[in-house]
Formats: sequence, structure tokens, C-alpha cells
Amino acid sequence: MSSYDISPELDDKLKNSLKNQGQFLEDISLVYAMQTFPILVPSQIFYFENNGAKTLPVFTTPEDLEIFQKDLANIETKWELRPIREILVALMQMEIEAVAFNPKLEKDEDHGNTAYFDKKDLLGFIGYYTEILNVMLDSKNMSIDKKERTYLVPLFIWKDEKEEVNRGFANLVAKDGREFVPVFDNLNSLALWYNEPYFSEAFKENQGQILPITLKELRHPENGVNHFGNTHGITIDPLDTSGDDYEKTVMMWDEIE
Repeated sequence: MSSYDISPELDDKLKNSLKNQGQFLEDISLVYAMQTFPILVPSQIFYFENNGAKTLPVFTTPEDLEIFQKDLANIETKWELRPIREILVALMQMEIEAVAFNPKLEKDEDHGNTAYFDKKDLLGFIGYYTEILNVMLDSKNMSIDKKERTYLVPLFIWKDEKEEVNRGFANLVAKDGREFVPVFDNLNSLALWYNEPYFSEAFKENQGQILPITLKELRHPENGVNHFGNTHGITIDPLDTSGDDYEKTVMMWDEIE
């Protein structure tokens, strides 16, 4: 039995993110897990060479650490559980160039949780989703008026022949045929939509993105063009209610203007 009291959730979220690379919910769930659960790191920071980069090894399971220790028998160090934010802050001042999650040799069995990150890329990845989490998990965002909140909005982004940014949306169609732009003020409501293939399958296949946006920014973007088509407005957390209560989720464009 391992002497490390490490949560399996971090490893599960890492595997899911690596399996579904570039997907918003999987990535933000990984960053949330990183913030919540500690990770196994060497007590005395060291690195190994990987493709010429000085790489820090970290582990999400004791089993993967054990494999690593057998592969690199010449390295003797103690290991401990620490919040990854502490490690990243320390790395900013060090010459280490990369971070390896559960590193292995080619001969070792792949557990689906091995990944190598450039240090700057990892810092940027965590920082990006942390900013979103800070907004969406802030109780103030839910307590203010709906018109003033920041929402998570599924959208498509492309550039036209003039290199201008264009945005389209994953519109939903009500029973009466009216179209609305879906927006979400919390991650659980977003997950209901995101995990339902009927709504999100085409969105994922076409490299849709999810961005935090206020309604003012949605309606009047500072740059680029937002294409609303025949939509009548927005629907807030549309899958939280039954079809009969759909009107309660709706806000018309003239209410936002």
C-alpha cells in the first residue's frame, strides 16, 4: 500500500484531458483538479534531460513514480505531495525548461497519463483557465444582475479574406422555431450541454471554442464581427429547465441593448 495519500481525481482529469486534447471542459477540469489536489514532486528539485530540455518530473500516482524510480536507479531523492502552484512559482526562477507528468521510457507500459510540457506553455495553460475559474467560481458573478454577469459562451471563430475576426454561435432552436444563443453562468450548467452529443458533437468536431464574455461584449464586441443570424436573443443555462419552462431562460436582444 502506498504511503502517499494522493487523490485519484487528478490522474483521472489528466488522462481525460490528454485523451480529448483542446477540449474546453476537459482542460478546465484538469486545471481545477491541479488547484485542488497536490501532486508528487521531488523534495529536492532536480531535472533530467529530455530532447535537450531540462525537465522536472512530477507524478499523479505512486505507481508511476515507482516505475520512474526503477528506470532511473541512479537518482536518489525523497518525494512529497505539494500543490502544483508552489512548484510553478519556484520554477519561474529556475533554469528548468519543461515539466513531465508521469515520464516513462518507451519500454514501459503507457497508462495514458504521460505528458511533457514546455514550462512557459504549462504556465500559460494553467494561467488561462485559472482566470476563467476565478470569474466563474466567484460568488459575486452569480449575485449580480443577469445583464452584468460574465457567461461562458460556445462559439466558432474564423478570419475572413481581410483577416478580420468573425464569430458565430452554437444556436439552439426552441419548439416554436425561434433561435437563441446559449450562454452559461456556471460550469455545471455548461457541462449539461457540453456532455450531450446532440448539442455539442458538431461543436467539438468543428473546433468550437468556449470563452468568458459579458453580454455587453457579446452584443457589441470591441473587435471583429459577431454573427447572430436569425436569433432573437440568448438563453441562459437552457438545459437546467424543462422545455415548458424554456421562456424563463430567455433574454431578448432588445433587453440587452
